[in-house]
Amino acid sequence: MNKPISPELLAKLKDVEGEGLSRDPKNNPRKIIRLLQDKDEGSKWFPSGARPGQYLIDEVLCDHFVWTPIKFLNTFVEWGVKSAGFVGTHYALPDDAKWDSKARCYFRTNGNSVEEAAEIVGLIDREAYWQSFIKSALNVARSVNAQALTLAIETDEGSVQLPFYGASWEVGSFGKQGSNGKTYFQPTYKLLGTVGEPDGPSGDEFDLCHRVCQLVTRSITPTKPRIESASDNNEAPDVEGPPESDAPPPTGDDTPRSQADLEDIPF
Repeated sequence: MNKPISPELLAKLKDVEGEGLSRDPKNNPRKIIRLLQDKDEGSKWFPSGARPGQYLIDEVLCDHFVWTPIKFLNTFVEWGVKSAGFVGTHYALPDDAKWDSKARCYFRTNGNSVEEAAEIVGLIDREAYWQSFIKSALNVARSVNAQALTLAIETDEGSVQLPFYGASWEVGSFGKQGSNGKTYFQPTYKLLGTVGEPDGPSGDEFDLCHRVCQLVTRSITPTKPRIESASDNNEAPDVEGPPESDAPPPTGDDTPRSQADLEDIPF
């Protein structure tokens, strides 16, 4: 909302920008991009008429969508022992986490397992959404980041690397069959255009993404675990690593992992 404001008041606002507001993620619910999987059918949040491979964005189902990535976040997902399920997401590896080559993940002194993951914050229709990546889907997120690193604009003064939000992408999905015979879906990304191009971010979207990027950067506390708003719907169900939960963490109703899931994990 734009309205006339005096230079004096503007100076005061800039001096106390955001003062008093909580930036803790638990006080600022996140909008989640969820890629539906076969295993999700029948769950209470799987929409009627939906099919695996579709995306659920708020209450909207779609096969693909356009978004502008804003910020890449390295994360670590923690799983509890003895069927405790999802515990939380860390933005830095806990100090007590030690790598276990047999389990191919980290373990904390409390027995919980920790695995590498990632989140990408992006803009859809001028709204910020979060997409989470674990297991084999983590490579998808890293691939998108690597492609974005190559994007630049040539000027008379030389090449200028674009920020992550300097380009828009079309996001879809494709199905793969795992070694266990089950199908899982992974995200796909297709570059549409960079800022200044017809299919790239508009000037207003670019400015909005810049503000969101600053806000996200300020709101992340590296050593504090985040207990809600992760989504693990993009992972392959049969890759090595910590046992996956049977339901996505943000629902808050994780089905406990079975003993078969845990038998290879040393306690």
